This record gives sequence, structure tokens and C-alpha cells, in this order.
Amino acid sequence: VCEQLAYVAAFTISSYSTTANRTGKPFNPLLGETYECDRTDDLGWRCLSEQVSHHPPMAAQFCEGRGWKSWQEFTMTSKFRGKYIQVVPLGNAHVEFTASGNRFSWRKVTTTVHNIIVGRLWVDNHGDMEIIGEKAAVGYKCHLKYLPYSYFTRDTQRRVKGVVMDPQKQVSRRLFPLFLMKFCCLRSNGC
Repeated sequence: VCEQLAYVAAFTISSYSTTANRTGKPFNPLLGETYECDRTDDLGWRCLSEQVSHHPPMAAQFCEGRGWKSWQEFTMTSKFRGKYIQVVPLGNAHVEFTASGNRFSWRKVTTTVHNIIVGRLWVDNHGDMEIIGEKAAVGYKCHLKYLPYSYFTRDTQRRVKGVVMDPQKQVSRRLFPLFLMKFCCLRSNGC
């Protein structure tokens, strides 16, 4: 279960891997617009998304593949602060593995778009993400901390730190991913 949860953590982090390059206007579907991608024959998965509300924007998505299914509902609030805008996601994402019965749920982290008025746009993802085990994986948890970038540090951008914990709250894995480069997972105990 711990290894599977570490892979789910890598999957959640990968969804932010292109935010550094996607600074243009986002896709904004109309109310009721659907998107379907069926790659069952060659890649073994399919996905269906629908815009269920336009103001505020809200989307629902369901994907399934060989041995797994995933679904999420996404809406957000935003805060405009003059030089930047913050997007605070609401709603949860879920993945379930049919063979093991393991299910994991999480909520996305805050995204801040800097230099809205003047300067080069850049995007930062920051905040805490808890991936919670459910059903057969109840008690397992992963905590990810997306570290905010600051002009005043020498740290690299897009850093994440995390731990995978077993039901006894013992750390079984430490995660050190860098969004665009690599993902390190160090085993702490026998889980």
C-alpha cells in the first residue's frame, strides 16, 4: 500500500509539471461542453470531462483504465491582489485500484500567477496536500508540502517535500520530488 501511495503522490505532483510553461489563457469550456478521449484500444484508458457550471467554473471528470478508475470535481475561488492572482481549488480528486480495493483522495494546492499587470508571468504552486487512504487503504496517508518560491532565497522553484505514513503513523517513505526533473523516494521502514 505504501508503494502504491508513493506512486499516487508522484501522479498528483506530475499534474503541476507544466505550470511553468502554461502562462497563457487557460481552456475555458462552455456550460455543458464535454470532452471525451478514448484510448482503450492502444493505451488502455478513457476519460470523460464536462463543464457543469460556468460561473463559478466547475468541472467533473471520470477516467478509467486497466485496473484503476479516477474521478474529480473541480471548482475554485480566486483572489486578485494587484500584482498577482491566487487560484484556490475546491473539490476533491480520487483514484481507486480495482484489484486491491485501495482508494486515495486528495485536494489540489493553491496556484499563484505572478506579474499579472507588468513583467513576465510566472506560476507558483504552494500549500499542503493530504492524500488520504480509504476503503482497503484506510489509515494510510501521504502529506506533501509544496514550498512557495521567494525572490529572496537561493532555493530552486517548484520544490515539494513529502512523507508516506502507515496506519500506525510511522513514516514509511520520504519523497523529494523536483517538478520538472526527478522524483526521489526513500524507504524508511519495512512497509
